[in-house]
Amino acid sequence: MIEAIKVTRRLDGKGRLILPGNFREAADFAPDQEVNVSLAYIEGEKVFIIAKRKEEYSKPLKEVIEMLELSDMKVHTDDGGNVKAIELKYTEKKAEPELKTNPWS
Repeated sequence: MIEAIKVTRRLDGKGRLILPGNFREAADFAPDQEVNVSLAYIEGEKVFIIAKRKEEYSKPLKEVIEMLELSDMKVHTDDGGNVKAIELKYTEKKAEPELKTNPWS
C-alpha cells in the first residue's frame, strides 16, 4: 500500500514546480535540499518521484547493479511480437554461505 499526501499545483510558465513550504517540511526536505526526480509508471499513470539525494544515487548504475542480483525479468511485446519494454527487477544479493575448510571444526 502506498500512503500519500497530495497537493495540486500548476507548473509555472517555465515548467517548474513550486512546492508549498509545509508540504516540503512534511517530507523533511531542507529549502536547498539536493533531490533526485524520477519518472515512474504506477497503475498505468505517469508520476514523478522526488527523493532526497543519497550517496548511492550518485554512483554509476553499473556499480549499483554489481551489488545486486537480477531476480525477475519481463519482456513486454505488442501483438506483432515487437518488444515495447523490458522490466528488470534487482534485489539485494543473498549472503554467500561460509565455506569451512575443515569439516571437523
